Amino acid sequence: MSLAPKIDEVSHVVQSANYDLVCITESWLRQHIPDSVITINGYNIIRRDRKEATHGGVCMYIKESIPFSVLDFSEVDENPVFDFEVLWAKLRPTRLPRGFSSIISGVINHPPSAPDSKMQDYLLNCLTSIESQHPISGILLVGDLNHLNETTLKSNFNLKQIVHFPTRGKRFLDRILTNMKEFYDKAIERPKVGLSDHSSDPAQASSKTIAIKGNNYLEGFET
Repeated sequence: MSLAPKIDEVSHVVQSANYDLVCITESWLRQHIPDSVITINGYNIIRRDRKEATHGGVCMYIKESIPFSVLDFSEVDENPVFDFEVLWAKLRPTRLPRGFSSIISGVINHPPSAPDSKMQDYLLNCLTSIESQHPISGILLVGDLNHLNETTLKSNFNLKQIVHFPTRGKRFLDRILTNMKEFYDKAIERPKVGLSDHSSDPAQASSKTIAIKGNNYLEGFET
């Protein structure tokens, strides 16, 4: 089901928890659906809809108080016709963990039908570009990776997984990979939203950090 008919429930969850960043996969939005239909008060929305076929799509809600810019890494692939959706944003919250100048978040929808090798090559190229262009940025890579083997991603870019429970039945499909693991508590499983068959995965800054107060990152809404 599309995000649009569930926006009231999603809005209630997001605003009640006062999340700073919300990443949504399988948004099922199309270009004819305006942002005004899926707005959440106090948040900016950015989105990447699936251009071909049905379903798919990703979006982010970013708290209005957090400056951000959308990043475009289409140049990293010689053939920019993807079988998946990835949306990147650079966030500059008022306070950041020591040693980081910004947080770059990527939300991913990697359907089972898409080749794993293509997805992995794309992410490796994007993260290499991030290291070059934004060398002291924190990274939050979140979303539905299905059965993609993230071993190379983790070893090459010092990323750690903070979701340690199955998010769909007994399967570990949804991940939060970050190079800031020491600043975040383990993700906590929360109830599904609406008719989603995936659990939501909130990750919160641990009390020992100097990250922005209430620095919550919620991933795992699948509509």
